[in-house]
Amino acid sequence: MANKNLDDYKNISFYKKNSKARDNGFAKFTEGDEHYFALYKDGGIALISQAYVNVAGRDNGIESVKKNSKLKARYKFDTRAGTKHGFSLKAGNGQEIAVSPDYATLAQAEYVAGRLNGSVKAKPKAKPKAAAAAPKKARKANDEDNYQRLAFYEKHTKGRKNGIETFKGDDGLYYFAYFENSKIRLISEGYPTKTARDTGVASVEKNIKIEKRYDYRGPFKNGKYDFRLKAGNGKEIARSIWYGSAAAAATGAAYLMGTRKRSAPKKKLAAAAVAAAAVPAAAVPAAAAAYRAPVDKDDDYLKCEEYHGHKVTDKVNNVAFFSHKNNQEYFVLYDADGDVRLRSEGFNSISKRSSELAAVLRLKDTKSAYKRIEKNGYYMDVLYDETGREVGRSCLRKIKPVVAAAPIAAAPVASAAAAIPAAAATGGGFNWGFLKWLLPLLLLLLAALFLMKSCKPKAPAPIALVTCWDGSEAEGFNACPDKVTCWDGSFVKQASSCAPEPVTCWDDSKAETLETCPVKPAPKPEPEPKPKPKPEPVAPKPASIPAGYPLCGPSNTAIFNVPTYQTPANVRRLGTYPEFGDSHGLSPREFYNKLQSRYNSNSFDASYLNYLARSLGYAGGFSEMSASDFSNDTLAKGSKGLLGYGDQHAYAYSQLNVSSSRDLEAFRVRGANGQTVHFMKTCGNYMYVCE
Repeated sequence: MANKNLDDYKNISFYKKNSKARDNGFAKFTEGDEHYFALYKDGGIALISQAYVNVAGRDNGIESVKKNSKLKARYKFDTRAGTKHGFSLKAGNGQEIAVSPDYATLAQAEYVAGRLNGSVKAKPKAKPKAAAAAPKKARKANDEDNYQRLAFYEKHTKGRKNGIETFKGDDGLYYFAYFENSKIRLISEGYPTKTARDTGVASVEKNIKIEKRYDYRGPFKNGKYDFRLKAGNGKEIARSIWYGSAAAAATGAAYLMGTRKRSAPKKKLAAAAVAAAAVPAAAVPAAAAAYRAPVDKDDDYLKCEEYHGHKVTDKVNNVAFFSHKNNQEYFVLYDADGDVRLRSEGFNSISKRSSELAAVLRLKDTKSAYKRIEKNGYYMDVLYDETGREVGRSCLRKIKPVVAAAPIAAAPVASAAAAIPAAAATGGGFNWGFLKWLLPLLLLLLAALFLMKSCKPKAPAPIALVTCWDGSEAEGFNACPDKVTCWDGSFVKQASSCAPEPVTCWDDSKAETLETCPVKPAPKPEPEPKPKPKPEPVAPKPASIPAGYPLCGPSNTAIFNVPTYQTPANVRRLGTYPEFGDSHGLSPREFYNKLQSRYNSNSFDASYLNYLARSLGYAGGFSEMSASDFSNDTLAKGSKGLLGYGDQHAYAYSQLNVSSSRDLEAFRVRGANGQTVHFMKTCGNYMYVCE
């Protein structure tokens, strides 16, 4: 049951569980030391009672319901928690004797009240259809409250590119849906009025761009994820559709916040390009057909520094997801020190990224799945899946230098002259025909030896430097200076370089040291406590007065002793002699807190409140009472009883003939002994209404 300050009543399920259902009539039951009743109408509960301390009081309540339920004037309708509706049944003196359950609409509450007082006939039962309707599917995990299925919102909206579309549903409630990229991304609950719905729309437009207003949830039992959009006070104002993964939900929210933009649609190929693509393969020269431009695998990866510093999304596996300005999706697997262990290529969709990550998590600890690539003094580990397809790679790391062995001396090369047979120098008997073929070869060998001696070794390719956290450059992130995080979130190379952390002084201000804090003033001497007046003795309630039934007449308890032999004072206006002051605008709990403050600060008020509490059955005095004993009420004009007045808390036999209905509003106080009293909101004066 929605809270209408119905502190005297239990939840409707309590009455259903403990009372035997019936078509029409009263069900009576006892729970612990308390007694209750429920009135059934048309097979459902129409009225419920508060707790009674004895059976006689409960049965008197039933008789009062029978007497007053036939009178339309005895029904008071109200709105509960802003969206629910109900009514209460009053006695002739304005005393509440029973209340209804909550209803979704005022029309439903009025129908049940009409059935009780006889002004409305029962609705005819629907005739059974030829074929039973298909049973409704169970609501999904995020369909609680007044949310409907996604098909409900698609059915009632015309569809738009971006923004909010509002509509009224078949159930009479008001809804809205938020579109992004021509699809529904956010849905609302059902609102009882158009004004309430439009307030929700304004709240969505105000908060949708604020990142901290999003609350991510999942996985649910169906394996799905979603997020909720909340207002600044933490109240939920809209909910997302289902997403297949936490990363997909986060990306969907990013589109709504505007932190991520959708890529422009790809342009169609020009006619010339299409025509060129249609040229038969036979028309292309064989050499051109065989040539393929080399594909640089690194083009699919970002620079390694792009993978640093992202928020970890999967804390179990230490994985972060992020979207790049190139409209590609990436993931990175960090090691225990927060450095990049494995990085991914770019993906066009979140589903492809998730599929690739699954392979990485499955093989990340399998040594045989890695292959090391070394180049220019650096290495990189590449991870492959079972089919030999690359699924991730590490960042470049510097190869540790290895001490080289002493160079082996090259054997001297014999001179070309020595290779010429001696006979060639003499010219006697040598076959010059052979020499004419050998001389060109010797000349080529001499030229090669000359070039080998004159050429210098090629300088190694320059090593690419990375930018460290402090702006310096190094040969890889492992060579960067140490990074120390200070108390204020700044970074330094050494802990000693951090700024000194300020201390908190006695007045919550900050200072460098305790010695520099402001001087604490000397405490003021506490005033000597005034002796509390001895409270009046509490006399037992006469057995002749049933508990919980306010009767007029003599009583040994002063605040219930009504001199009916006198003519009551005719009170036409309240507020001239206040006891606890104007309390309009306060809730029952806030009025209780007001009395609690007076109880703690004023010894005379404390004595009076203790006497009042003990008269209501709280043996320990006012300290045993709680805010749950207070509720809102409105007295009937012409009510008679004892009305308090003034700072001295005096009483006078009075009749409320006030001209303003505002002066009839009061706080009802329930006693432990079944007795009830009131405090008038206009003046805060005590009022005991009797019959």
